[in-house]
Amino acid sequence: MKHHTMKYEGNISDDLRSFLCTTLKQVTMDNVPAAKRVTRLVSFALELLDNAQRYSTNGTVEFDWQAQGTTLTITVTNKSTQYNAKRLKQAIDHVRTLNHEQIAIEYKNKMLNNEFNEKGGAGLGILQMAKQGATDIQLEITNLGDDDVMCSSTVIAEMINVIKTN
Repeated sequence: MKHHTMKYEGNISDDLRSFLCTTLKQVTMDNVPAAKRVTRLVSFALELLDNAQRYSTNGTVEFDWQAQGTTLTITVTNKSTQYNAKRLKQAIDHVRTLNHEQIAIEYKNKMLNNEFNEKGGAGLGILQMAKQGATDIQLEITNLGDDDVMCSSTVIAEMINVIKTN
């Protein structure tokens, strides 16, 4: 398998997210022809970028897509508030305690109960990534002082055997 990398650092917008996702899909298809469900893999990047765009306090992100062998690692870093970082950390930590069946049940319940907050979420994106084959989801928070933090969200997935659960 080939190794391929894509990095971006700068302002984030809806148009840029769309462009990055289209480009990532083509890069993956060209470099990993055996990759399964490429759109799903790209949706992991879209989810991280969407979260960063909504919760960034300065409108910028650092984006890193690393494909090595059959493993894809996506990291998005953005400046945020401690409150929003804590909410994201709680959602990720909670999902990491669930098995595939529990993830599917919780996802369905959140969808049926319309559990959304003022900026969307309720952890649905994190649940969806775990449900659709992310093998690991991580968050690193660095305190910058006052209410500012730097959040680095990472999703790891296998490109060849991405699984789907109910």
